[in-house]
Amino acid sequence: MFSRLLRAMGRGDLPFLLADAVLPDLNVEYRTDAIFQMVENLAACGGLAEAHIEEVAATLIRREAASSTGVGGGIAIPHANHPAVAREIGTIARCRHGIEFDSIDHEPVNLLILLLSPVDRHAEHVQALAKVARVLRAVV
Repeated sequence: MFSRLLRAMGRGDLPFLLADAVLPDLNVEYRTDAIFQMVENLAACGGLAEAHIEEVAATLIRREAASSTGVGGGIAIPHANHPAVAREIGTIARCRHGIEFDSIDHEPVNLLILLLSPVDRHAEHVQALAKVARVLRAVV
């Protein structure tokens, strides 16, 4: 599924995902660490100012604590709106051994798709999430 998702990115199906920020072999034990590393990687690729890594990761982790984004089938889609983000950006990561994500099916997560949007672009955020869902249905 990961390679098919990468191909979809290459076709431009998910233009907000930064190809340079993809983590094909994420090796973490906890979902908070996964989210933090993905945010760090977005910053390293220029998608986010490094000064905002901590606060953006904290926003995603708080959102995750309120309601898990583990959608089942080994997939999680951590997402949030944040003032430090100028446009929709995101990345994907694969964790071969799986991470406990409090998913709806209670299975570990192997594929993470992280999405960040500006605070004033809720409609675009929902559209981006819908686009992710459509692409996932096509590649599963």
